Amino acid sequence: MQNDDKLDTRIFIEHLIATFLIMLACWGLCIVLGVFDITTKTAFWVYIPWFIGGVSPAIASFVILKKNHAVNGFVDWLKHIFDFQHKLWCYLLAILFPVIQVLMMC
Repeated sequence: MQNDDKLDTRIFIEHLIATFLIMLACWGLCIVLGVFDITTKTAFWVYIPWFIGGVSPAIASFVILKKNHAVNGFVDWLKHIFDFQHKLWCYLLAILFPVIQVLMMC
C-alpha cells in the first residue's frame, strides 16, 4: 500500500510540473507576443498557444500517465479520466462552453 502511495505522489508531482511547464511556455508566448502588439485581436492564430495553455492539465495527464504505463493509449486514457456514467449532454456542455467563449472573444 505504501509503495502505491509513493507512486501516486510521484505521478501527481510529475503531472503538476508538466502542467505548469506547458502552461508557462504557451501563455508566456502569448505575453511576449502581446508586448509586440500581436494579440488575439490582430492575429487569430494566437488562440492556439492560448488554448493549449488552457488544456495543459489534460495534455500533461495523458503524457504522464502514458509515461508511467498507467494507460495504454488515448482511448484507455479517456476511459481512465472520464467515468462515462453521466449523461452525454454533460460532456457536450463541457466542450461547448469553451468553444462559445472563444467565439465570443473573436
